[in-house]
Amino acid sequence: MPEKPLATIHIKIQTRSDGTVYISSDDMPGLWLWGKDHDQVFRSIVPTIEELYKYNEGRAVKAREAPLSRFARWFAQEKINDKYEIYPVAQLNEQTVHGR
Repeated sequence: MPEKPLATIHIKIQTRSDGTVYISSDDMPGLWLWGKDHDQVFRSIVPTIEELYKYNEGRAVKAREAPLSRFARWFAQEKINDKYEIYPVAQLNEQTVHGR
């Protein structure tokens, strides 16, 4: 992956009193995830970002969590990251594209 990401997506994480977690982002229109199963919601962040970027921007990309500083890791206690970086997908082999 290239060193510089195409974009950085900041997400907002809210947990309601009933235990439902809500994920949204001002950087990516349409990124709305919610549910009571926190692990399932968090596992859905990356594939949702990739699909929305493909839909909104017309490009296939890979999303990954942005690296955290040592202080941020300690403060977050290794929990969910709130920043994701977007990278372009490597060009497919020409033979794969034509089905050979």
